[in-house]
Amino acid sequence: MMRRDLITGLAPASLLVLFRGDARGQPRDRPATIGCLVTGSVASHGSYIRTFRKGLRDLGYAEGRDHVLHLRWSEGRLERLPALAAELAGLGLDVAMTATVAAALACSQAMPQVPIVLATIVDPIGSGLAQSLARPGGNVTGMSLVSFSTLLGKQVALARELLAGADSFGILINTI
Repeated sequence: MMRRDLITGLAPASLLVLFRGDARGQPRDRPATIGCLVTGSVASHGSYIRTFRKGLRDLGYAEGRDHVLHLRWSEGRLERLPALAAELAGLGLDVAMTATVAAALACSQAMPQVPIVLATIVDPIGSGLAQSLARPGGNVTGMSLVSFSTLLGKQVALARELLAGADSFGILINTI
């Protein structure tokens, strides 16, 4: 629960760039348009969106006045992501937000000029969302957990030392 709250709490902070105006401090002439592509359903992922909205409110941003949030749910059907991303692209978004690689890939193809905030990603280079960590390129940003994938071998070796009697290990990773 704490990890989920941390990740969803970080997303509003990463969107602050939308609300700051330009370099001369000019006020925005319209609310920022945020699109959110969710691979789950309202039942399974609605709490994340509620937390995101609360985070924005806590930072002083009012929905309707400062931003408009457009939600699209794939209901766990990944084949729907490209069509939903295209639908969001047609809304003239200022930024898109998602939490899975599959949704980020769909968004980056549908809206190559729109910044995309991805909550977390294990391997941004391997997934094709970044060219390198030093110079990612593209329009996707977010928190990389690349250390997890690069240190996995060391973590298994350490687990073997700590659990000398264990003869097998299982690792589950969600890369969607």
